[in-house]
Amino acid sequence: MATFITTVHFTEQGIKAVRDTCERAAAFKTTAKKMGVKVSGIYWTLGTFDGVIVCEAPDEETATAALLHLDPALLEQSDFDIPPDQGR
Repeated sequence: MATFITTVHFTEQGIKAVRDTCERAAAFKTTAKKMGVKVSGIYWTLGTFDGVIVCEAPDEETATAALLHLDPALLEQSDFDIPPDQGR
């Protein structure tokens, strides 16, 4: 399975509902799992981004489909990541 790293920013709506982020994260993990995506980590961050999601999916289409289920209170950008030993 391929690894995808997604950075997220809270929208104005997301900032107003920041107390609900844990519930929204749990709902996303449940939905992603049903779609065949393993969410290996969701992290809130301080700095350039508000959060990072690390997940594994069989392909880009599956990862994208799952990420489309993210809460509309988030803006996301995803990257397909290649381990150093496979980047030759």
